[in-house]
Amino acid sequence: LMDSALKVEIDEEMVCGIEHHMNKQFTNALCTMLKHPRKCPHDHDIPMGACCTIETQN
Repeated sequence: LMDSALKVEIDEEMVCGIEHHMNKQFTNALCTMLKHPRKCPHDHDIPMGACCTIETQN
C-alpha cells in the first residue's frame, strides 16, 4: 500500500511506527479496503480480525 497507492518508499522504521499508533477502527477499515489479506508482502500470515469474521459471514 505504501509503495503502490501512496507512492512512498517503504521504510521499516516508519511502517513499524505507524503500526503501533493505529486504532482498531483504522485497522479494520484498512483491512476491509485491502479485501482482508491473508498474507503480508513478506508472505507471513496475517491473523483474522473482527472485520474478517464479519465479512466471511455475509
